[in-house]
Amino acid sequence: MLFMKSKKNSSVLLSIKPTLVFFIALIIFCFAMKLSWENKKHLQQYDILNSKIISQSSLAERLKMKKNSNSGVSNYSSESLNNALMKLFNENSIALKITYLQQDSILLEIKMADFSKLLNVFLILSQDERFEISNANITINKDNDYVNGYVTLLSKR
Repeated sequence: MLFMKSKKNSSVLLSIKPTLVFFIALIIFCFAMKLSWENKKHLQQYDILNSKIISQSSLAERLKMKKNSNSGVSNYSSESLNNALMKLFNENSIALKITYLQQDSILLEIKMADFSKLLNVFLILSQDERFEISNANITINKDNDYVNGYVTLLSKR
């Protein structure tokens, strides 16, 4: 009788064993998939942050974080000033129209610009001691996440 009972218990264990192995394998597989998904998500976030850091560090290097005339728009005639401003705005992918006004002032019309890139351009222009941003009329389109506006630069000469 005891021998029969032991056979019965071992057959029950043998029938439970494959099911138990399957569930353990399923749990390990789900855990590995979760870790893989989290890794992919963190790599995407890392790439975004890395590109932002590179962008800001190149801006800081360009400005050298001190007040000087390094925006690339100083000591130019009006034609080369136009080219320097166009280059500065084109480097930041900002559409620009330049109009020369009276008394050494320049009107810049900005269309569909990324807000952070426009702030970078303002920072670069503010570092130039020969120009002053006298007026900025900026409108933000929240639906399409871009800005339009007008900026007036005055010569400090």
